[in-house]
Amino acid sequence: MRPLLHALTNRWTAQREAAIVTHVPGTTRDIVELSLDIGGLPVLVADTAGLRDTTDEVEKIGIERARKALVLFRLLSRFHSIPL
Repeated sequence: MRPLLHALTNRWTAQREAAIVTHVPGTTRDIVELSLDIGGLPVLVADTAGLRDTTDEVEKIGIERARKALVLFRLLSRFHSIPL
């Protein structure tokens, strides 16, 4: 499923390769964000590292950033009354 999300993110981000797409766990480390306008509603799509245990120090940084993005999303969704 993750490679599909990466492929869609790449397609939407200015028609360029924005994220490395593989089936290998730990490939995504940076947050790749995409702003969309869907029927006048601003939408932010964020592709992040998967949440898992790892011993890779660099991957741990990406996972921590993903966790922080999830907390922020949950706060914003409550503020904007978006059902989860």
